[in-house]
Amino acid sequence: MNCVVCGRQTDERYCRFHERAHKNLVQGYEVWKHALDINWLKYLKRVAGNQSTGKWAVEVCQDLLTHRGKTLKD
Repeated sequence: MNCVVCGRQTDERYCRFHERAHKNLVQGYEVWKHALDINWLKYLKRVAGNQSTGKWAVEVCQDLLTHRGKTLKD
């Protein structure tokens, strides 16, 4: 199986780099949703549009936004 974002070999949907970014996004959302009363899709859009967001996180946001915020099982 290959990472759906970059094509690296992996056993999961994302390679280790994109999986780490995904975990960080999920953890960050827990803080944001309480502080800003924001839903998951709006959060992903804001994070993806932030100039300070790293490349891997932006790529994962874009993948999730393509699938309406859901991580699809392969």
